[in-house]
Amino acid sequence: MPTRSDRRSKSPAAPSQKAVTELQEATLRVCHTYATQLLWDRVLTPGERKRLQVDLPTAYHECGGIVGIWCRLRGGCGENAVIEINHKLGLMSDTTREWLRREFGLSGGTVTPECHLEWCNETGELRLNDEVIRKIRRGVAANVDVVLDAFQEEGWPRRIDNPLTDSSDRLRETVRSLN
Repeated sequence: MPTRSDRRSKSPAAPSQKAVTELQEATLRVCHTYATQLLWDRVLTPGERKRLQVDLPTAYHECGGIVGIWCRLRGGCGENAVIEINHKLGLMSDTTREWLRREFGLSGGTVTPECHLEWCNETGELRLNDEVIRKIRRGVAANVDVVLDAFQEEGWPRRIDNPLTDSSDRLRETVRSLN
């Protein structure tokens, strides 16, 4: 599901022919096995690979290729996926990335730092871009574990259904303890 920042803005002008050509070339650069393997090995986090619940060849087939894998894990539209994959693999400069995002009406052309949350229940660590931002003591915060597990499983959407089955008060207290 596209995130708010990846939805196309209402731009009156269509992308220029030069931008369309650049995006087509960028698509060709990443739609082969080598780029897919690099994305799998160097860009996707262990948590993201685990969320796919399958190996790379199966994920590639089920998702319809590298762009589908990106969209399933990180959201956004196909154009954004192509741009971001190229950038992450070092095949596109920051300047070209910003220009294409602007041309295709993605986030008004502004590029915000990517935020990748990852919760590891085994270690009790909540990470933002590979930096531990919260450590949850094992056995002390079972409700927090349940909520973070649910967010991790869903791929960190803006909201989830209440994973705590017995009461909304319990959820309110759990959220308060996270804040």
